[in-house]
Amino acid sequence: MKLSFAIPAFNERDNIGETIHEILAITGGIDYIKETQIIVVDDHSSDDTFEIIKNEKDPRIEYLRLSRRSGSHTALRAGIFESRGDAVICMSADGQDNPACIKEMLAKWREGSKVVWALRRKREKEPWYVSKPAGIFYKLLFLLGNAERSHVDLSRADFYLL
Repeated sequence: MKLSFAIPAFNERDNIGETIHEILAITGGIDYIKETQIIVVDDHSSDDTFEIIKNEKDPRIEYLRLSRRSGSHTALRAGIFESRGDAVICMSADGQDNPACIKEMLAKWREGSKVVWALRRKREKEPWYVSKPAGIFYKLLFLLGNAERSHVDLSRADFYLL
């Protein structure tokens, strides 16, 4: 299988290298992944995030830079558009998404799920006025969407596989 990653990044110079290398370490240990593509989309960072990405010499790492600050959703769309994989995993560059969840997400996808969405159990580094509304949103989403979550035990992640 070919697996792509779309990673939006804005001022993530302290995190982007570690995020990329964690992904490569995990995907390198999964025998059915024959090709990995990591697309980092820099959302016009004001730090040296883009330079760090450009200096990565691994051919599996690709990069785009948006011409102006457009937000993470625009950056994600650009990354998805450039992906060539059988599946694409969208995750943040800030270290909040746990790459260890990738194996479980892929297992669900291989079982036939078309979308696998991981949820953070603990929202680190976020003030209460952000984490509480997020908790309410997810509870409503599950109630209204009739989503099955009993078998999902992915920690500290808010990313998805398409």
